[in-house]
Amino acid sequence: MGCGYSIKFYVMTLFPEVIKNFINYSILKRATEKKIIDINIFNIRDFSCDKNKCVDDYSFGGGAGMIIKAQPIYDCYLEIKNKINKKNPRVVYLTPQGKLFNQKYAKKLSNDQEIILLCGHYESIDERVIKKIVTNEISIGDYILTGGELAACVLIDSISRLIFGVLNKNISFEKESFENNLLEYAQYTRPRIFMDYSVPDVLISGNHNKINSWRLKDSFERTLIKRPDILKNKNDFFRGNIMNAILTRRSIRKYKNHDISEDQINLLLKAAMSAPSAMNSQNWEFIVIKNREHLIELSKLNPYSEMLSQAGAAIIVCGDLNKNLAKEFWIQNCSAATQNILLQANVIELGAVWIGICPFEDRMQKLSENLKLPENIKPLGIISIGIPDEFKPPSNNFDENKIHYEEFKNNK
Repeated sequence: MGCGYSIKFYVMTLFPEVIKNFINYSILKRATEKKIIDINIFNIRDFSCDKNKCVDDYSFGGGAGMIIKAQPIYDCYLEIKNKINKKNPRVVYLTPQGKLFNQKYAKKLSNDQEIILLCGHYESIDERVIKKIVTNEISIGDYILTGGELAACVLIDSISRLIFGVLNKNISFEKESFENNLLEYAQYTRPRIFMDYSVPDVLISGNHNKINSWRLKDSFERTLIKRPDILKNKNDFFRGNIMNAILTRRSIRKYKNHDISEDQINLLLKAAMSAPSAMNSQNWEFIVIKNREHLIELSKLNPYSEMLSQAGAAIIVCGDLNKNLAKEFWIQNCSAATQNILLQANVIELGAVWIGICPFEDRMQKLSENLKLPENIKPLGIISIGIPDEFKPPSNNFDENKIHYEEFKNNK
């Protein structure tokens, strides 16, 4: 390798200033000064055989836009190849047609000693030079950029921070987003209270086992809410936490004056719609209330619903009697959905309580009128949701006397 460098980048570009400006700051600048990484920039225009240094031309067959010629790119590549003295160096072409770049791909590339990055521009690059020199085509996302320079900067930054010695603490990247297919947990600093929002007590407890458990749980929940598409190997987490979610779920009626996010509401409703239903009829409907005046109005509508006046949101679970099997099983189906909401609320550390509406005709009528429900939509109950402002220890309702085998036996 020489000079102690762990990785060398060679960037082929028509706009070298973009790359120069990017690498001249912060972590990358320090890494190049310490000779951990080496970034070499080559202006494709310098290799043009045209007297005016022209590098593009019209496309055969017509069409909008100009095409970068094969010759200056290939000659630039040969110059780099001779410096590397490697028969088949890795050449990454940044293009929307490439494989989507992610953390796993970054780790793979971080094991290379040299990487050549080819930045496209204009409409495209002559296909022949792509076939001749490119080993990998990479896209940083499903959108179009003016050129490949920004994408090249993304790769350089993402790969470099995985190289030993680039970050001040070599373990810091191991805790970041996308490691182990989880987003990074929430981070806090002083002051402990900011605009009524307090740092979670566990983070100032000094108990590192509890802190690590909280962080893993928070990472999982944030991933489940924000990026469920990247969540993998989640079954082990579910198996280890489902009983805990059941045993620690309590009816919470006191809330802090904080909003409930749309992401949190959507996660609760995803849980609800994952509930079992008779013959998979799924004859439920959900009405979300977040308006403060409406919540206060609902709190006065029926008995035992005072907590709604302080709630961050409410979900009314209803059954559609016009749907398949609704008349026979709508209450069972909606009850299962309700239980899923309550459990999921507990998992993401929201407080929730179920307010019974059905089968009380007067309560059902008042709520139906308030929500303008059609005749076929029947409310089962209201779930009040908020940021907990009370703590209730886990309950233990297990009673062996309520268990019967083969036939009912009166154990009392």
